Parts: sequence; C-alpha cells; structure tokens
Amino acid sequence: MSANVVFWKFLETEELDPETPKNTRVPMARDYWVFNADKVDGFKQPEDQPANTVERIDQTEAFFKPLEVNIQHGGDKAFYRPSNDTIHMPAF
Repeated sequence: MSANVVFWKFLETEELDPETPKNTRVPMARDYWVFNADKVDGFKQPEDQPANTVERIDQTEAFFKPLEVNIQHGGDKAFYRPSNDTIHMPAF
C-alpha cells in the first residue's frame, strides 16, 4: 500500500518589468506516492554510501568525468544555466 506525500516550498521570482523590479514568492507543491521499502517483495536496500568525504568526492568526480559537462564551482546554490550550458555547484 502506498502513501501520498506532498513536497512544497516557495519559489522566489523576479518580475520581468525592468522599470519596477520586485521579487515575489510563488508557492509550489508536488505530490508523490511512496512505498514502505519493508513491504515491497523482492526489494533490496541499496548499499550504504561511503561515509568519508574523500570517497564521496571521488565517486562524484568519476560519475561526471565521462559526461564532459562544464561545471563551475562556487556560489551558494546548485543550478543549471542553459544560456551557456553550465552546471554551477556550491561547496559541500
């Protein structure tokens, strides 16, 4: 049996009119149907993720290297910028 959960947050937007720039908060909600893993026949829990930071970084770099994406480090949030096809990543 599944349960419905709702994820919600406020998105900050900036008005497009340059004469009157202002930020507005827009509510955003998404719902998901989730299952208790213990109740799903044949499901195996994934292996634990590496605990230390060096292993996490090595695995992450190994994943992204063959993708040949342009990753820019810094800032305070992660996002994709389509205009120059770059991924921006903050520090851990």
